[in-house]
Amino acid sequence: MTVGRSLVVAVFLMAAWQEPVRAEVGVPRIFGDRMVVQRDAPVNVWGWATPGEEVKVELAGRTASTTTGTDGRWRVVLEPLAAGGPHTLGIEGKNKLAFQQVMVGEVWLCAGQSNMEWPMDRTQYAGRDLPNSADPLLRLCKVDPIVAVRPERDCTASWNESNPGSAAKFSAVAWYLGRDLRKRLDVPVGVIMVAAGGTPIETWISAASCGQTPALTKIGRLVRQVADDYRSQSEANLDRWTARARAAIAAGENPPAFEPLPPIIIQRGWLPTGIFNGAIAPVAGFGVRGVAWYQGEANNGEGLFYTEKLAALIADWRQAWGQGEFPFVMTQIAPWSGYPEGNLEGIWDAQRAALAIPGTGLVTTGDLVPNLADIHPVQKAEVGERLGRWAAARAYGLEDGPATGPIPEKIAVRGDAVAIAFRNADGGLRTRDGTPAGLFQVGTAEGFFDAEASIDGATVIVRSGSVPRPEYVRYAWNKTAVPTLVNEAGLPALPFRSDAPAVRIRGATTFAGKNRVTLMAEPIAGTIRYTLDGSLPTPQSPAAPPAAATGTTGVGDGRHAATVELDRSATLTARLFPAAGGSSLPVSAAFVRVDPLLVDGARYAPGLNYEYFVGKWSSLPNFDALPVEQVGVAEKPAVTAAPVATQFALRFRGHLQVAKDGDYVFTAKSDDGSRVSLDGKVVVDDDGQHGATPKKSDPVRLRAGLHPLEVLYHESWGGSSLSLAYEGPDLPAQDIPATAYFHRLD
Repeated sequence: MTVGRSLVVAVFLMAAWQEPVRAEVGVPRIFGDRMVVQRDAPVNVWGWATPGEEVKVELAGRTASTTTGTDGRWRVVLEPLAAGGPHTLGIEGKNKLAFQQVMVGEVWLCAGQSNMEWPMDRTQYAGRDLPNSADPLLRLCKVDPIVAVRPERDCTASWNESNPGSAAKFSAVAWYLGRDLRKRLDVPVGVIMVAAGGTPIETWISAASCGQTPALTKIGRLVRQVADDYRSQSEANLDRWTARARAAIAAGENPPAFEPLPPIIIQRGWLPTGIFNGAIAPVAGFGVRGVAWYQGEANNGEGLFYTEKLAALIADWRQAWGQGEFPFVMTQIAPWSGYPEGNLEGIWDAQRAALAIPGTGLVTTGDLVPNLADIHPVQKAEVGERLGRWAAARAYGLEDGPATGPIPEKIAVRGDAVAIAFRNADGGLRTRDGTPAGLFQVGTAEGFFDAEASIDGATVIVRSGSVPRPEYVRYAWNKTAVPTLVNEAGLPALPFRSDAPAVRIRGATTFAGKNRVTLMAEPIAGTIRYTLDGSLPTPQSPAAPPAAATGTTGVGDGRHAATVELDRSATLTARLFPAAGGSSLPVSAAFVRVDPLLVDGARYAPGLNYEYFVGKWSSLPNFDALPVEQVGVAEKPAVTAAPVATQFALRFRGHLQVAKDGDYVFTAKSDDGSRVSLDGKVVVDDDGQHGATPKKSDPVRLRAGLHPLEVLYHESWGGSSLSLAYEGPDLPAQDIPATAYFHRLD
């Protein structure tokens, strides 16, 4: 790049990213007509103006003044106000601002994914409640979930009185929460909603918090990478414009308009810290009583690592608002048949574990799913009302029975039975339909069996004739289970299990020489113990040595991994023994040692060498320029080689063995991009961001034997999958079997 071009790019990017210098007093758009400010709490007001300018603020007889700093920013704090209004918020510098119809009352921030975003007019009771939604003292504020690469000072937001027009496209959950609090408190209520479908929790957390959270330590790298990608795309835009401008000038024409900045980074909610920067940072400090959070679907499969991320988000937002440990209530992710097995249950584990964070709550929703094939249950009224019920009890001390559904407090094995004592059930337990309590299972290391349950006040006694000495108990532990056990308020019990999450075994099951097998556990203090003869691991079995930390961004991040090195065939059985007691169910995998394949004096072992990389790319990256996070041997090219389910890349290298001379056709099916090369030549190029659709090669002439193979893959966002198939001489179309892949040992 020339010096002149560098200067142009620098000026261009600075102009695009620099905050505008304001000569007039301004404030973020979270301040506006019809807003509600939090009662009985200091009122923060902030904004920008000319450096050194004096700014005065007045609201309901409270006044404050300050002088703008050298950075053009100012902030004042007004003394607390009692509920009431309407008032006018006046701000005066060289110009004047006046916001009308300002009320003082209760303010709640509602945030999350599509189930929080879901609008009133698409819910079960829209026909009943929208026509009656007018309430001048219920104010609705929608903040657009803009994604930004750095914390912004302003946002897109507007306040409206609740009425059929404003409520129709507003969050149903947030609206019902607001209506419930209006009825209970009889004061003005403001509900601020910011939500975006499909967004993982990482996009809602600040970069500073990510850097302090073990499960998020790689987020900073991803953010820097996005900024670098953005600069590269901007430079590419400039190159194209320069060429066109020169051609136009040479032809005696006016140069074309400059291309806009590349939009890719602001179109996806995947960007770590993105929505925090663009939507949360600009409103942080605007007084709220608490937060209602409905998110987790996009993080399914992360298990208890999601708890660490929840803890980071809660601490992050509490620090950003500076109000101490304000109430934070989560919403249970509802049953849905589309989740991979075990993924939803892991999020339930994580949400329950997050209740250890002070000032948090969890409302149950498992009974509000009339269609288990719909990830967006239409019964949003009950969700919002349950959030309001929790808020009334925990934030305002208004006791009206239990604040939420029954949650197991103590589990004790008593001979052939297990007794579960529940909290939030002082008035006793019952079933919704009056039938015996179902969905309970008891088990041992051998597995789980359906059990009979009897209710005794706030305790459930569970036993099964198939399990004379039970060790564990589970309730509604299935992605399609609809719980019937409720407390006196009719609120359903939270699904739970008493066994620890199982260990996952990763490694090539057929090997030559030595084989390093990785055992992955969730973030629970404890020890992974194993056997190699198929017997059940006990607390006295060998402990698997800790694996070297990989530092990846999620499930199996190296802090909870162990390795076992095999030099012979074995049936490896592993089990986690938490320090707090108990154990996980055992998992087993058979590993077979074979003699190396000898070809022209070289030795080859089954499987492919793979390298794992962390990052977010819109196309396949330059792998040679990237730091390798993890290496190993995989049976075949597949996403299971990656310890996380999003934002990563894999490179597989080795050899493919074909049995006969002839023409072969290869098919790659990947989500997102992939590229397959044989004998140093690309045969399938399916790069980019896309779903899993098959792409075939042209016929490839191969001789019988081994052929160098390279498979590249990247996952950007959403689903992740990779598979290879082929067809050839006397070979019908089929997935390439693991027995066809080899890597060289020498």
